[in-house]
Amino acid sequence: MEIISPTYDRTRCKSPVFGVPIDAKFAPHIGQCILLWARIDDKFNIVLERLIRYDTTIVYNRSFDKRLKAFKKNCQICLEQHKELEQLFNVLSDDLQRAVISRNLLAHGDLSFFMGGDGPLLMLRGEYKHKAIERSFTYAEIEQLFFDFSHIAGRLFNSF
Repeated sequence: MEIISPTYDRTRCKSPVFGVPIDAKFAPHIGQCILLWARIDDKFNIVLERLIRYDTTIVYNRSFDKRLKAFKKNCQICLEQHKELEQLFNVLSDDLQRAVISRNLLAHGDLSFFMGGDGPLLMLRGEYKHKAIERSFTYAEIEQLFFDFSHIAGRLFNSF
């Protein structure tokens, strides 16, 4: 396992400085997941703003869970006559709900690396809805997470 230090010139920073040592193989997918989620969140906000125009009971909320709940409710109402589309958006909503936990751990959790039986493991610790949560990822799993985020983005961007 090759742990890389932050790639900036520390002599240009005021002391003290802090950087997160990270396994070189994991770094690109971690960064791509976070950048891709930013685009997913932006598009999701646009979709929600469109729904808000038609349902004045929705109040914009910063909480992703609350925004997702409003999205589900309004998709149900708007797509009542289109059950196939409603089912597609239910699956998308479920995928978003599962993915946001991993995204939040990647972006905000405590990160560390360990050697496991199958190679390096990325260990993430954090909180979700005030409960401690811990997940570990192999390289293949973090790569798959990036592919899952890409699929979510593709469905979100191609549907609206």
